[in-house]
Amino acid sequence: MSISKAWRRVRTVCWIFVISWTSAASVQASQGAWVETRAGAARLVAAQIGGQTYLALQLDLQDGWHTYWRYPGASGIAPVFDISAPYKVGPPPNFGDTVFPAPHFFDDGVGGFFGYQGKSGFVFPFAGADLPMTLRLDAQIGICREICIPVALRLDVTVDAAGLAHPGDQKW
Repeated sequence: MSISKAWRRVRTVCWIFVISWTSAASVQASQGAWVETRAGAARLVAAQIGGQTYLALQLDLQDGWHTYWRYPGASGIAPVFDISAPYKVGPPPNFGDTVFPAPHFFDDGVGGFFGYQGKSGFVFPFAGADLPMTLRLDAQIGICREICIPVALRLDVTVDAAGLAHPGDQKW
């Protein structure tokens, strides 16, 4: 991937998170309901920016908790994602590669690892979607404090042409 293409992807990811964390967005977006646990909260956000549609897993981890980047280090848990359109008739949307924001290096005294804390998430570009449709994300991520807990997420968001969200079945 060229540097300019990589920079555009990073810039797009940043815009998606800025838009999803603010209420005064001028782009078309849909948001699922927050699902909360003692470690934090998660939801799905779908947005269209410059003709490209994105789905994003938005995380808001409480202080002291973290999750891992795609290369988690010796003791971490790499995130695994499965996206579907469970109620769509016809061909499913085409999802591109997962966009991982730049991670933070955590020095744990035994080699360290790359990951995220606080407000972060993962972005999934897609195309070929006839709206409205419900998108579902099944994810396996490690959320850690002193020990790591494998967490299974199942999140739905309904995206329609007006950018409205209708939260579906949310499980943590």
